[in-house]
Amino acid sequence: MTTIIAKKSDWARLFGVAGAYVKEAKITVEDNKVSCLAVDPAHVAIVKCSIECEGTFDGSVCVNVEQFMKALNACGGEQPIIEVDDYVTDLKFIGTASVKMPLLADLGEIRDIPRDMFEGEIASGTFIPSVLEQPISYCMWRKEQIVSIKMKDSKLIFEMGTDRDTAEVISDTPATGIDAESTYPLDYFEALIKQTKGTDTVTIEIPQNNYPMQAKWDVGTGHYSVVIAPRVEQ
Repeated sequence: MTTIIAKKSDWARLFGVAGAYVKEAKITVEDNKVSCLAVDPAHVAIVKCSIECEGTFDGSVCVNVEQFMKALNACGGEQPIIEVDDYVTDLKFIGTASVKMPLLADLGEIRDIPRDMFEGEIASGTFIPSVLEQPISYCMWRKEQIVSIKMKDSKLIFEMGTDRDTAEVISDTPATGIDAESTYPLDYFEALIKQTKGTDTVTIEIPQNNYPMQAKWDVGTGHYSVVIAPRVEQ
């Protein structure tokens, strides 16, 4: 048996972000770090997360996200020990209780974005996620579908709605770098905001007009990023 040991709160954040977009995920354990790379079925969002861990397991396993979280909660304890069986077919969660779950077959290679997409001269800004919660909730209630994100004249601006005038939020923090603007599916952006709830600030980056955006933030021992493809308007 080999083991993976990490805080339950870190596991919950990692799979909370991944689970907002996918049902199955591959996690890789290496150098005292658990990493997750996942792409949603529609190939609109790429999720990259990592948390610190201890233990003796080194390698990759594929899990059903919902089942993993239910097993994690069922075992109890704040830092359960997860045992990986010798054949890498099952996980055993050991806390105040002991719970077992099967692993999935390998999900195959998951392709990441090009490494240099968010390097060099790009548009970058930060915002407080809680400021966007109610405007997004209102726009989702109205069945709006898009959010336009623009960084222009050192301002980070979110415009929501088909005509971009249903709701507007301007970040208090100046944007830096080049000017850029792109439109994204509002439901994917709403999922992002829900997972950053309680986070002080989130950094958002856009390489150029009509390109994917990357949102990044840190919580606890974890580092999280979500890349969302632009919405192609007809």
